Amino acid sequence: MIDLTNILGKNEDYLIEAKSAKGGFPDNFWETYSAFANTDGGTILLGVEETHDHVLYMQDGLADAQKMKETFWKLVNNRQKISHNIVTNSMVYIDQLEGKDILVVEVPRAERTTRPVYKGQDPRLGTYRRWGEGDHLCSMEEVSAMYRDATEATTETSDNTTETTETSAVTTETYDSTTETIRLMIKENPKITGKELASRCGITEDGVAYHIKKLKASGKIKRKGGARNGGEWVVM
Repeated sequence: MIDLTNILGKNEDYLIEAKSAKGGFPDNFWETYSAFANTDGGTILLGVEETHDHVLYMQDGLADAQKMKETFWKLVNNRQKISHNIVTNSMVYIDQLEGKDILVVEVPRAERTTRPVYKGQDPRLGTYRRWGEGDHLCSMEEVSAMYRDATEATTETSDNTTETTETSAVTTETYDSTTETIRLMIKENPKITGKELASRCGITEDGVAYHIKKLKASGKIKRKGGARNGGEWVVM
């Protein structure tokens, strides 16, 4: 648990973010959640105010901290809201500052295999990193780099646990970033359409078809069923 002693009067920083939550659970909470998860972790304080100079102070706190906590757990497990739940029960708790309730959410740094952690359903539009005391929307190049890193981490784990010809093939095979991004998007949503993939990757549907063909030819994905009967992709 974070030590909140003497935190008031200090500046919001790289590892601390305050949100008043006066109008209910703040939607921009997930931008900070994503940023902390994709950088070095950090703590979000709901019910704490900040000045225009980012100095933390208390005013009203949370009217119903327990309800705010319950709302958090409902939303963090909603894949339409955030791509991954990476927190445990001990990381989310009600505390007090100046006798007023706040909700503390300690967000860890996500594992390499889990990044990017992103808000909403489109990693291009919802992946953030922490810069100073702010949340920075990542470029597609940054998002692709996270996906590549996730793939390398998965491959390294396979190398350490399995010695097979198939694993050796995976380690020597090279995919460009767009192909790998599409593979991981399909893994997260097996029913994703070519149109959705094109929109998220910023390419044409013909371009998506090219990358799908590469993935199918290499045995990385296969199709189960057709579009009209509820078919979906299977990542091998």
